[in-house]
Amino acid sequence: MLVKNVLFVLALLTSGNALAKKIIPISNFNHMPAVEQPTLSPDGKNIAVITNRDAVTQVSISPFDNPGDIRTLLELGGEKYRIEDIAWANNERMIVTVSQPFKLFKQQYRTNHMYSISLDGQSVFELNKRGNKKQTELEFYYSRPHLLSILPKDSKHILVTINDARDDNYTSVFKVNVETGAFEKYVANTNKVIGWHVNRLGEVLMSVGTDDNHNTDFSYYYTRKTEQDKWQLVKKVEAFEDERFQPKLFEPETNSI
Repeated sequence: MLVKNVLFVLALLTSGNALAKKIIPISNFNHMPAVEQPTLSPDGKNIAVITNRDAVTQVSISPFDNPGDIRTLLELGGEKYRIEDIAWANNERMIVTVSQPFKLFKQQYRTNHMYSISLDGQSVFELNKRGNKKQTELEFYYSRPHLLSILPKDSKHILVTINDARDDNYTSVFKVNVETGAFEKYVANTNKVIGWHVNRLGEVLMSVGTDDNHNTDFSYYYTRKTEQDKWQLVKKVEAFEDERFQPKLFEPETNSI
């Protein structure tokens, strides 16, 4: 038995040395995943995915019951552009978030751009609150919307967050029409909120705020029972000082978190 164990260890060491001598090219580590984010449409009839090959990144769609029937909804050059996220706004339209390089104050960043695309490809436009208005580089960087939630009961709208100058450049929640691109202020930022949270219906019922004291690192957690109620502070936590606090939204209707 001892001899078998020794031989087994020697075999592992030998194979390990052989693998160590094989140099893995660094290019093997800088490829995007071949397939990302398979996402089913609300009616279950279509599936969308992000695919990356060579220098091309694209969104592809196929019927769920006929996966071989693949068509390209959007295709971009992968060297500069990157498809970060896809979501079904409804059964006929998708929300696609694309990022690209952006230089600000001599630093290299990436900015997100959100597009509403019909499944037939005939209607494609950017969801941009400022439209074609002239912007400074800083305004351009902070005015990019981020998807907060799809609205299951409202197929024509989604919720996004944007840094709003009217709220001291903290993020506020906007309702956006995915068919026209119209923006409507939905939840104002009155508590220096840096994070918004919704339930499964897209109702904004929890938020996390901060303060202007740069000598401390406090987080303020707010909740409300309905969107018509006022925000209530439920917890104030100082980073690295207080106990860890990670609240979750609980739904009595479905008995789920």
